[in-house]
Amino acid sequence: MLSSLNTQSLHFHRRGGFIEQGRLIGIGQRNGLDFDVVLFQKSLAEC
Repeated sequence: MLSSLNTQSLHFHRRGGFIEQGRLIGIGQRNGLDFDVVLFQKSLAEC
């Protein structure tokens, strides 16, 4: 699970073959900013 505010981590995981499988919208707040929690998954068969 990743914060939607962490764009570098989101790009890193997408480049690594992870696929977004879910998103909890507006569930967190940091420094006055609302953010989503993003769930990624990668099949072990692809490794």
